[in-house]
Amino acid sequence: MQLAINSVDSQSHPPFEVIVVDDSLAQTIPRGNYTIVRTGGGRGVSHARNLGVLRAEGELIAFLDDDDMWMRDKIKSQLHEITHNNLDILVSSALVNGKVRPSLNSILKVGQDPLELLYSKPHLFKSQTYLPTGSYMVRRDVFDRVKFEEQLIERENLRFLSDAFQANLRISQSEDVLIEVNYRSSNSLSRMSFEIEESWLHFLQEADPKFAKNFLIESSRNFARRKEYDDAKKMLKMNPFYKPLRLTFLISLSLLSRVRPAL
Repeated sequence: MQLAINSVDSQSHPPFEVIVVDDSLAQTIPRGNYTIVRTGGGRGVSHARNLGVLRAEGELIAFLDDDDMWMRDKIKSQLHEITHNNLDILVSSALVNGKVRPSLNSILKVGQDPLELLYSKPHLFKSQTYLPTGSYMVRRDVFDRVKFEEQLIERENLRFLSDAFQANLRISQSEDVLIEVNYRSSNSLSRMSFEIEESWLHFLQEADPKFAKNFLIESSRNFARRKEYDDAKKMLKMNPFYKPLRLTFLISLSLLSRVRPAL
């Protein structure tokens, strides 16, 4: 947490206010010039973010998880872009475990559906799209229309962007790398479960069945990477194109894990 706070304190354009939301039961928070809000523990990241927004007084809101860091010009750069381009939400690129994401051809553009960017094509291998919450800068009045879905424990940031897009808000992503993301215990793969994936599948089926089909391939791949082949098989078989996909998936699975289970 200290590195995250230091990255905020060292901004070339200082923040108007800093609110630290503690969702733990007994985390020690270093002293500093900021407001501490405690949830009581275990309420989840979406509740923590929504609570922080309620306490905020500024016109622009930014988020940062405790194991990530902002680059020095993060606020300065985003302030210029969000005002110059009249945006409601601005997302940046990130340095993720030493690699820049997303790829340049996977940047979210104004007027583009985030779900279409993510799921318009099947991804047998790693998706190049990346929309890190810690890079968001959001106008305060956006939260009068959309909030983070507190029932979700995974992909809550994608649901937030999707809801904002449906509300006709202006969202864009910058090529500027303005946040460093360090996946450790918060790695999304570590939070995977069949129930979580199935819940997201139902949401995508309502949004666009095509998105759901492509997600099923991606989810199957992720379970395979974890060597959870039974769940990979269940997800893959939910795709109506399961049979013609089966051989292609087996080939990619073999490359990923050097194991070829009978799917």
